[in-house]
Amino acid sequence: MRIPLSRVWRAFPELDRFTDEQCERFVRAACRTGRRHVHRAALLVLFFLFVVASVLLAAGIAHVFERLWAPSSRGARVANVVLVVLMLAIVALPPVLTMLIRDRLLLRRIRRVLRTRGACPGCRYTLVGLPVSAALAVVCPECGYEAEVDPALRELVIDESGRGVFTPAAYREPPAFWTPRRRLWLKRSAIGLAFVLFVLLPLGWGGYEVFLSRQAALARSERAALEDIIAYVEANQPTGTTADDPNAWDSFYAAMARMHEADLLVGPGDYVGTRGVFADFTLIYDYSHRSRLDEEDQRYFDACRDLGLRSLVAYREGGVFDQLREVAARRRAVRPITAHGQNQPLLAAWLLLELGQARGFARMNAARMHLALEAGEPGEYADALEANLALARICAYQPLLIDALVAYAIEAMAISRIRATLGVFPSEDWLDAIEGALDRQRLTVPPSFHVGGERFWSLDAVAWTFSDPSNVRFGANSTALAAFTGGVRPTDALWVGTYRGNRDAFNRYFDDAMRRADQPPHLREPAGAAPNGILAQTFLSANEKAMQVFARIQIDREGLRVLIALERSRIRHGDYPDSLDRLLPDCIDALPIDPWSGQPYGYIRVDPATDRLGRSFLLYSVGADGTDDGGREASMVNDRYQVVNPASQPRLKGYDYVINGD
Repeated sequence: MRIPLSRVWRAFPELDRFTDEQCERFVRAACRTGRRHVHRAALLVLFFLFVVASVLLAAGIAHVFERLWAPSSRGARVANVVLVVLMLAIVALPPVLTMLIRDRLLLRRIRRVLRTRGACPGCRYTLVGLPVSAALAVVCPECGYEAEVDPALRELVIDESGRGVFTPAAYREPPAFWTPRRRLWLKRSAIGLAFVLFVLLPLGWGGYEVFLSRQAALARSERAALEDIIAYVEANQPTGTTADDPNAWDSFYAAMARMHEADLLVGPGDYVGTRGVFADFTLIYDYSHRSRLDEEDQRYFDACRDLGLRSLVAYREGGVFDQLREVAARRRAVRPITAHGQNQPLLAAWLLLELGQARGFARMNAARMHLALEAGEPGEYADALEANLALARICAYQPLLIDALVAYAIEAMAISRIRATLGVFPSEDWLDAIEGALDRQRLTVPPSFHVGGERFWSLDAVAWTFSDPSNVRFGANSTALAAFTGGVRPTDALWVGTYRGNRDAFNRYFDDAMRRADQPPHLREPAGAAPNGILAQTFLSANEKAMQVFARIQIDREGLRVLIALERSRIRHGDYPDSLDRLLPDCIDALPIDPWSGQPYGYIRVDPATDRLGRSFLLYSVGADGTDDGGREASMVNDRYQVVNPASQPRLKGYDYVINGD
């Protein structure tokens, strides 16, 4: 086969006898098939692939040349010349390769047409150029086979002499694709698309940006000021306190500073194996698991306990306990808040590091209570207890739910230590000391105070979210919104909404929550429908759970008073009473009401010999099911605590919450 240049048909001897015009028409007919679109698309894809490969190749070569010749100026000049030549060659590669592939496909197509349509079916001898009879037939000169010619396929061509000549074409000439109707449709579609792209979209996006800007201005104007929430905290301090009274948090920070100084004097703990020793105060009052430890674990925990004992001595000498005594003596408790700028939400002003330190102090004081009980020192015991109750109090007078939860955890720890040791007190002096601490550190702030505090920062968080259009421009996919919500994107709450919509929904929710928070659980109205959207899912999910914590700490707090009264009755009369009514008015002024029933707490006598904890009585709340089950306890420890959680019902229906339980 001859190599074609611009006239591809000259590669085929069968077409030599025809003019260029006839051959060109034949080539166009041969290529006029449905496959031509596939070929063009494939060539286009290949061209782009070649371009990408050429760019990568050029970048790699440029990098190599830079590494090899860049250090010397002479080498750099030579490299530049060589690099330019290589780049020109690389730039020429994509079109050259694409054209070669195109010519290869064209040659294959023409060859196929000539072999299938222009050859004798019997002997494959070419019939191109042979005369056609009046009966539209051509006779093969090699084998004599007579082949019919279909004039509809334009295979009958009249030569210059007027004689019919067989000239095969691939397929029938297809109808024109761009009909007038299609051209009109394309024109209208292009006009409509241009109108959407250049008129509607800019107008819509511009209107959206104007809306976002106006919404941001409103959100910025309604953001809560730091002074507002400080005033809210000041207004809910104990009755009789003023803003000029000493602040308990100042003494708390002083205690933290003295603790750090004492820790430096004690020094860091040693290592037992690969584990570093630290002062673990819980091991001083709770070492029940020691018998289950191996020898190395026992040595490690003993070292942590010993370091805790040494730290207690250092804290006493360093004045830590004196500062905690000042915390207990100061009634006003307003934690300082430092503003973090207008571009930050109000919640960022609370570092909340103090809450972790408060829990550390609580474990330390629990250890002091245990050691004082062993030493028979009611004054030291009451001092440590009051310090813990004071820590719970100053946290409870802060506005966030996390403050309340930490406060109740500290108070629950103190109540648990009292319950665990009530039966071993030798006299009423201990009980007097305990009740004196409970009276001095009594909490008067209602649960609705913390719900109101949540309202402050939640509404500010909503306002901050919408105060910058970029925070919500792309809805739940906005980067700033995802960062603020911690990446939380529940699939059922991807809706962001508007500032007004979220603000009003949050206000309705908090109006309902504040009213319900102060209601006794047995009278509490069902919660209204929670707001929808990603902001509500992020900021409001913990409120209902906190209300159950409020109910449980109330039961523990009031139940402790009854337990103390029962111990007074035992000391005075030699045994526990048969009913709680016998405690009035000698041992207690009034019997508290079970918040889950509206009736006095349940009380029954049991046999210590058969009771799992050796108790002589059970004091209990009916729990969230509202039914008195005679003090029946759930078998699992976690379930015994979950009895006051309505979400656990009806799984735990039929059980009561025993106050003098685990």
